[in-house]
Order: sequence, then C-alpha cells, then structure tokens
Amino acid sequence: MRLIDDFAQRLDEGTLPERFTDWWIVEDDDRTFLEHPFDGGKYNQGRDWMGMKGSWVWDDFVEENNSVCGFGKVKTRTKKQQVWYDKWNKQFPEKLIEQLRDLFWRLRLIDTEIAKLPDEIAQLEKDVEDKKEFISRMKNRIKPGMTTDQISSSFPSLEWNDDGEQFLDWDCEGCSKT
Repeated sequence: MRLIDDFAQRLDEGTLPERFTDWWIVEDDDRTFLEHPFDGGKYNQGRDWMGMKGSWVWDDFVEENNSVCGFGKVKTRTKKQQVWYDKWNKQFPEKLIEQLRDLFWRLRLIDTEIAKLPDEIAQLEKDVEDKKEFISRMKNRIKPGMTTDQISSSFPSLEWNDDGEQFLDWDCEGCSKT
C-alpha cells in the first residue's frame, strides 16, 4: 500500500480526494491480508471508515490479521510468522497511516471552519454596526455636565420581544429622550 503518486502536489493545491482511503493505492500484495479496510470488503461498503474519527476498522484489521498470521512476540515468532510480519510492515506503514489520518481530520476541521467563516463574518459585521449605532445613540443622550443619575437614566431598558429575544427599548419610561 502506498500513497497516490501526486500526493504532495495535491496536498499543496488542496485537491486531495475527499475520502481518506482514496489517498492510497492498494497493491496486490496488500490483498493477501484479510479484509483490507482500504479496498472495499465488508468494512468499506460505500463508507470511508478509515476517515472517520475514532473508527475501529483499522484496529480490527490489525487484530484480525495478527490472530491469523500470529505476529506475536519476537522471541516466540516462527520463521513463517516473521515472514508475514515483515510483509505486514512493508505493506502497511502504520505510523504514516496514523499521521495521515490525523492530517485528514485536521483538514476536514479546517474545511468546516472555513465554510463557517462567511456567516461568522456577517454576524460580526452586524454586531459592529449594532455597537456603532448604540454608541451613536448614547452620544446623543449623554451631554457634558450631566450628573451620574441623569446619565444612568439615559440608558435604554432591556426588554423581551414576542420571540423571546432581548432588545433595547430606546423610548422606555424613565429614559431621557432627545
């Protein structure tokens, strides 16, 4: 199993496939292991299980093949088991797979955050406009030489509308009007 040939270029361009399993090329030797999670089979029926955070598929794949191939401890490993173990390590770079799964999840998180940005920017712009309007209205209500009580009574009251949202009532009773 190896990464797609143009992985680095596609990462740089932001054009990697959407499915984590499509980042890899499954080679014939990989298929000698049971239920390869990157190559269809019972685990990968239309879903990108390897790309899901907290997925059990990889752990099950390793455990299932370990029980069949008997990777076991180094001291008790037979020559046949050692051959299988060496082939496993050659075919499945586990550290790289885990690091790239982390990269995959981080890229998804970044994509999600970027998709939210236009709405968040629009909300921030609205909040800034609301604050500017509030400051402008307060500048009109608070004049030099006013006492603390007069300034305090100049603030609008906070009221609830029919939708259960709070709003500032600028023409409230007790508020000074300009």
